[in-house]
Amino acid sequence: MTPPLSKEEAKRLIREFLRDPELRAVVEEELASSFAPKQPTEEHLQRLYEELLRQRELSEKRWEEWKAENQRRWEENQRKWEENQRRLDEHQKYLEALYQKLEDLDYKQRVSLGAIGARWGIATEHAFRESMKAILEG
Repeated sequence: MTPPLSKEEAKRLIREFLRDPELRAVVEEELASSFAPKQPTEEHLQRLYEELLRQRELSEKRWEEWKAENQRRWEENQRKWEENQRRLDEHQKYLEALYQKLEDLDYKQRVSLGAIGARWGIATEHAFRESMKAILEG
C-alpha cells in the first residue's frame, strides 16, 4: 500500500500532467462541463458591476432629491410654526389687554357701589347690593 500524497506532491504532479498537451486538453474538457467558461463569466460579472454602479448613482441621486425635498418641507413647516407663534403672541396680548379692562371695570364697579352704599347708609347697602346682584344675574 502506498502512502497518501502530500498537498505539495499532488500540486507538483498536476503541474507536470498539465504540461502534456493531451492531458491538458482532457482536463480542460472535463472542467468545461463543470464550470462556466472564463470569458462569458468575466463579461457577465463586468455587466453586473456596471449595473451596480448605475444603481448606486441612481440611489445617490434619489437620496439628494429626498434631502432637498425634506429640507424644503422643514423650512415650510418652520415658517408655518413661526406664523402660528406670531398669531398666538398677538392673541395673548389681546387677552391680556381684555383681562386688564375687566379688572378696571370690576374696580370701578366696586368703587361706584361703595359710593352709592355710603350715600344710602350702611343699613340699605346690603339691600342695594342684593338688588344689583339680582339685576345683573337675571
